[in-house]
Amino acid sequence: MKYTDLWHRLGHQTVSVRPPTSSIIVPGLGDRSAQSFLEEVHEAQCRRPSRPTVYHIFSNAGFIFLGTMLRLLALQDESIFRQIARHPERLRMLEAKKPVVLLSVLDPTQGIILDSAPARLTPDIASRGLTAALLGQAAAGIESRHPYMTRAAKATLQPLLGFPPISTRIHEVWQAWQVVAPVKPQLYLSSEADALIPPAEIELFMKQQASRGLRITSRHFADSAHCEHYRRYPAEYCNELESFLSKLT
Repeated sequence: MKYTDLWHRLGHQTVSVRPPTSSIIVPGLGDRSAQSFLEEVHEAQCRRPSRPTVYHIFSNAGFIFLGTMLRLLALQDESIFRQIARHPERLRMLEAKKPVVLLSVLDPTQGIILDSAPARLTPDIASRGLTAALLGQAAAGIESRHPYMTRAAKATLQPLLGFPPISTRIHEVWQAWQVVAPVKPQLYLSSEADALIPPAEIELFMKQQASRGLRITSRHFADSAHCEHYRRYPAEYCNELESFLSKLT
């Protein structure tokens, strides 16, 4: 809600979604949520056809969710999906699972903002993130505050992340960012104090995206926690958004 209010104060309309945590480990749920949100985005674009679209995502959950949207859209074009699919036999999905919304829904995109993302989904990162999400607490220090729950989450997630349908989905989501994501400017907001997302992983992903020919902007905060940059530095955060938006065409 606070980010919806922020965008409204900046003079922009929003369509928002909170990706369900379960969508990461249950691909079917992720697909349904992503399909529903794609339809909402398309309807908003039809109501305001002259307005550009900017995606503002948070943490790995938002990164995976937008990646799932991109992957769904890629199902419409065999040549694109071939670049994403880990296994060629998955091409048989093309006819069965084509989304209702067309790939052209990406055409109005003018930029993407990534707050505290991304990083490869390791058991350590996933267990801390899941425990924090379930308890509604900050990720920093979650292991020391709830050691048994964090260890239980890791023990559960480690085999799940290696389960072929899930590991394949994660691979295809990352590939979708490399192949399908609009070649438009991206803004990265990160922090050295992030307990979930290592800054080095964000730097690596920024380089990979820059190699696609798009403009990269970043702001590295000194001490704000995971997804807490706006709470700790509200004025600076707003300035970064406004500066980024002012340079979009």
